[in-house]
Amino acid sequence: MSASNIRLPAFNPNDPKMWFLQVEWTLKHAGITTSAEKFEIVEAVLDPIYTQEVHGLLFNPPPEAEDPFTKLKEALRECLGLSIQNRIR
Repeated sequence: MSASNIRLPAFNPNDPKMWFLQVEWTLKHAGITTSAEKFEIVEAVLDPIYTQEVHGLLFNPPPEAEDPFTKLKEALRECLGLSIQNRIR
């Protein structure tokens, strides 16, 4: 299956952990295995609101050896956590 045929669910900022789990299942079943491929596919489906939050990472992705997909997950979770904290204050 090519990356262009993969259908990912819409990003859920209220439960990014579950969203990433669904994404990982989908990509695994599509034969997408490298962190760089996962990074590129997720980057392509993110809403601009969230791409702005991880702008630096998207324009300067880490090499495969540094696990770009995991870095993207961590960056999104961090920015969403900070956003929620700011709304509570």
